[in-house]
Amino acid sequence: REGHSVVTALNGEAGLGVLAREPFDIVITDFNMPGISGWDIAHRVKRESPDTLTIVLTGWGTTIEELNRCEPIVDHLIFKPINFKELSSVIAGAKY
Repeated sequence: REGHSVVTALNGEAGLGVLAREPFDIVITDFNMPGISGWDIAHRVKRESPDTLTIVLTGWGTTIEELNRCEPIVDHLIFKPINFKELSSVIAGAKY
């Protein structure tokens, strides 16, 4: 609705496969997923494409905030339940 092109993936591994084939300005991932966590995805994105904005959706609050303080790889944390106005604001304010 806001004019963004969106690509989805069924899981983290599939998402990493898409990222290997094409660049993205922003990656939005959930923190808690089966197989590979959103934290691991964000880590990989920042290692392979440091300018890509990473947004992690989470219900884990302080856990991921503490992880990100120790190793700052996530650009924005958005806590569940997701506030779509907040998400839109983060994306609109992104410098990519």
